[in-house]
Amino acid sequence: MSATVILLDGLNTQIADQQYARLQVIKFLEQIQPQDRVALYTLGSNLRMLHDFTHDASSLLAILQQYSGRLSPDLGRSAGPRERPGGERGAANPQNFVLDAPEADIFAPFLNPMGVQEADFLIGDRAGRTIDALKEIGNHVALLPGRKNLVWVSGSFLTAANLQDLEMNTPDGGLLFTTDLDGLSRTLNNASLVVYPVDARGLVTGHPDFRGFATMDAIAKRTGGKAFYETNDIFGAIRSAVDDSVVSYELGYYPEVANWDGTFHKIKVTVNRPGAPEATVRIRQGYFATHGRTMTPQARQSFFSAAVTNLLNSDGIGVTLRVNPPADATATRQLTMSVVLDPQDLSVEPKDAAHWTGTLGTVFVQLDDKGAVVSATDDAFQFTLGPDQYQKMLQTGLSYKESVPIQPGASELRVVVRDATSGRIGAATIPLARYFPPAKPAS
Repeated sequence: MSATVILLDGLNTQIADQQYARLQVIKFLEQIQPQDRVALYTLGSNLRMLHDFTHDASSLLAILQQYSGRLSPDLGRSAGPRERPGGERGAANPQNFVLDAPEADIFAPFLNPMGVQEADFLIGDRAGRTIDALKEIGNHVALLPGRKNLVWVSGSFLTAANLQDLEMNTPDGGLLFTTDLDGLSRTLNNASLVVYPVDARGLVTGHPDFRGFATMDAIAKRTGGKAFYETNDIFGAIRSAVDDSVVSYELGYYPEVANWDGTFHKIKVTVNRPGAPEATVRIRQGYFATHGRTMTPQARQSFFSAAVTNLLNSDGIGVTLRVNPPADATATRQLTMSVVLDPQDLSVEPKDAAHWTGTLGTVFVQLDDKGAVVSATDDAFQFTLGPDQYQKMLQTGLSYKESVPIQPGASELRVVVRDATSGRIGAATIPLARYFPPAKPAS
């Protein structure tokens, strides 16, 4: 079963292109399959979720019929002296902008320095807001098990390559967004979110936006997706992205020589099919060599929010809870347990020749009898195992102890475990009435 987020990007797309893209998305939704789970997001001044994951086409169509797009004043104001009108899809989009020839950029700072500075600021602001929105989507869907697709329908892909030739006009190179893209790639890959950028401008005449295309390709390749541009078939692009996840495999990779320098390390996967047609393999290009990944405040908030939903009924990590019943439930409302994790589901990495390491986060959510949150706390830690401990973990699982104060009114304790390296999730639930019987009403 596939899970696909469709993002209609109104922040970076001219209104005429938004309308065309919306009609193409409607066409796709009218023929979704029962196994397709689709969520709709829009990006304007803020990221907004129109509809959460569902295979009910009627509810998706109903909400999309109410969405008419967003006029983006920032898009026109950030065109600046570096861009000029052109690249129309017929006569339907006379306000589309493509980048001018590089020669014009050499003189732009001298002809209109204030205009260039304003355009640079607005481009940087839009790029930052776009990157934050993509990260937020990654955090939202991180708890869903397995591979997810993000179909990003946009008319402008500013975030990396469109200023790569303009370093002379940017004293600190800040408009190249290289660091931001690295962080975006980490977030998306941790969430197993594969990006399929789709150019909402369709088949553009005039000057092709080669720098925008390069950005699309870079983000797609970093996450294992594919970019679609110079085509009016947005419907076909979405269908192709969804079909990509019909058959997928999960491969584990452990470097023989661990060099945790924090940089991006490339990997390559080849398929050997003698005598058979050549296979197309779509994978992310590599990984960032870090020991463990800490959650940002935004990611932590998304994790808490999703921890109380049914999304966590997953088996990404096998979790067993061994509870030590309190000696006197009336004297103390403290529950002590051992959390035991299936070693086959954990990303334990070699630290050196004799030690292995990993990073785990555990969330404890207490719910009342109506499913409302009474309390939510978390605990994150990094562990290191010696040779004997590592062998024991392989045989009996990874075990650690936790003690949780139980709040008045709580009837259920949900324990959620996240492997920070792979992003896998596991969960288990404890009915608290078994250990803390409700008080009998006074007679």
